[in-house]
Amino acid sequence: TGPVFQRMFYANNIENQFTLQNLYMVYGGTSWGWQADPNVVYTSYDYGAAFDEQRELTEKVPVLKQHAYLVASVRDLAGTDDLGLQPGASAALRVWVKENPRTRARFYFVRHSDSTSTSNDVTPLAIDVTDGSYATHVRVNGRDFKILAAGYDLLRQRLVYSTSEILTHVEVGDRDVAVLHGRAAEAGETLLRYAAEPAVRVLAGDV
Repeated sequence: TGPVFQRMFYANNIENQFTLQNLYMVYGGTSWGWQADPNVVYTSYDYGAAFDEQRELTEKVPVLKQHAYLVASVRDLAGTDDLGLQPGASAALRVWVKENPRTRARFYFVRHSDSTSTSNDVTPLAIDVTDGSYATHVRVNGRDFKILAAGYDLLRQRLVYSTSEILTHVEVGDRDVAVLHGRAAEAGETLLRYAAEPAVRVLAGDV
């Protein structure tokens, strides 16, 4: 019922192109008095909800938000066809590739071959998109599931590939804003393509 289950189960549903997802349950409440029963009792209704009965956010909420923002903003994900397993991947990890036939954007669904594995493994990742062919690697530490985009237009910015996941991308005035995320202590690699070399300003951290 925890965030690990959510990431594994819901990402698997996205990969399998489920069009309806019942999130049971998001909010755990308590009914009082005669609302649920003709006796003066209360009914606890929680079942490991993302928002508990005290209306506190649990650690399940960030995973729900990550998946929700991804699905809402990365529209190319909804119209993909299966290309199948990527050859050359580590035996410990499973890399499933999907492509949007209209935009040619590709998505790499990466998890352990054994979904119950808690090992820390790295696999080669071959990126083959209209921008070219690239070789990188991706890590899966424990029970994790990553959805990586490549050959994708972040509005007016071209994402060649990233080993970080897209949270969202939006247009703010005349600026494009994209948010990518990863796991703690794991470096991400992101390649963007521009017609001319852009000016890069690092506000914090090591880039």
